[in-house]
Amino acid sequence: MPDVPGPEVLRPVDLSTFGPSFARYFDVRFCHGQAMFSGASEALMGAWIRPAAPEPLDAALRVALLDVMPPAIFTTLVRPRSLATVAMTVHLLAPQVRLADDAFVFSTTRASAQTEGYSTQEDLLWSRDGELLGRGLQMVAVIR
Repeated sequence: MPDVPGPEVLRPVDLSTFGPSFARYFDVRFCHGQAMFSGASEALMGAWIRPAAPEPLDAALRVALLDVMPPAIFTTLVRPRSLATVAMTVHLLAPQVRLADDAFVFSTTRASAQTEGYSTQEDLLWSRDGELLGRGLQMVAVIR
């Protein structure tokens, strides 16, 4: 897990315009990587995330948390573009970890390949103490 400031010192960000529609149900606080639509050379973002209303961290919530972040490719673009998920695989790890219902988890998304209108990204999810909770691999298509 990257060395980042805690969520208490960060402001929540409204992702309803650039994230998946369900992102409005989450408290997201960016603190790692590049800004969206900054034309960055590296496609990497990281944020603390938790549900807006406290709930247990079960398997369904872990999958949702792995999909809340906007696509990493947004950091390399200079303006918003429509994207669609083509494929997503999720591996849930550390099932024994129990967190408070209002606990933040840390998520990163990094695009490892971008070519011909497609981007492959890896999403990682950690507990506050650095335990890896899940890993996702997603392919997105950039819609022109």
